[in-house]
Order: sequence, then structure tokens, then C-alpha cells
Amino acid sequence: MFRLNPQSWCIDSTLNNIKLINKVRKRGESSVTSREQTAFEFWLDFFTESTKEGDSDDSRFPVLVLEPNKMHLPSSLKVTSENKSVQLSHTTWPENLEKARHDWHFPADSIKNVSLYKREDRCLFLFVQENSDDFQIYFPSKRLRQRCFELILNLLERSPTDPEELEQETEFEVS
Repeated sequence: MFRLNPQSWCIDSTLNNIKLINKVRKRGESSVTSREQTAFEFWLDFFTESTKEGDSDDSRFPVLVLEPNKMHLPSSLKVTSENKSVQLSHTTWPENLEKARHDWHFPADSIKNVSLYKREDRCLFLFVQENSDDFQIYFPSKRLRQRCFELILNLLERSPTDPEELEQETEFEVS
């Protein structure tokens, strides 16, 4: 459903049906594991956030991180202005990635840059120093992507019109 990028009314209708089914379903008889329940709650939160309209003051975002193996992993991104950091945590992951790292904490000084992805209006790139991989992060909506982008720029004490930022965007268009 994420890849289809449907209209918000369609997602809202589907979510209401899923919530109704989940409410009626008996918990005691369910054979749902905690991993499946966590994944279910993530996707419910992710799609609920995609249907919300208006400005948000949230600094925590349900996101999908595109891994090098082209797999989208459900994650949570939190931008904290008090201690000037970004925290990224995978919410769930496949069993074959159990030993991989699933939590990152980046102080503002370890963030090289953040850039909007021009081909997808729900995606941004987070470039960091301590990790060999940079992060391609997908948000539930364009509005949340923009909110996160602005929060990270505030941490880095930059504005979207800084010459350095404009040069970065130009470099990505050419490559």
C-alpha cells in the first residue's frame, strides 16, 4: 500500500475497516506473535500519520528505511532539539538480520547533511559521519518529510536557502 501511494481518503477508509476488524477480533484466541503485533502497530501508525492534515509539533516519525538490499524496514525517527540529536531505530526486522545494528544515535555534529529526494516527495537522505551507509528515509507523507527536514536543519543551524544546501541539491540533480 505504501508503494501505491493512494489518496488519503482511501487509506482512511481502509484503516477504519482494519481498526474495526482488530477491535472485534478476540485477543485471547489470536495466534499473533509480539513481532507480528509490533509490525501491525507500526503500519497502523504509519498509515494513520499519512492521513492526518495540518501542521504537527511531533518530533517522532514512523518511517521506512531503505536498506542496501532494497528492503524497506519499518523504523522510528526522533529528532530531539534539547540534546541536538537524531535517533533512528528499526521497529521490526527480518530474522536473517537479527545480528545487524538496529539503533543509531547521531549528535548534530555527526550529521553531515540532509537532503530532499526530488523523485519521491515522501523521501529524504540523511548523511552521517559515523556510519558507512547513509540513510534513505521514507515518510508517510510529504508534510511529515518537510517537518523532519526543517527540524534537522534547525539542529544543524542551517536554513533551506543556505548556499551550501543549494549546492548539494544541484550536485544530486547532476549525478
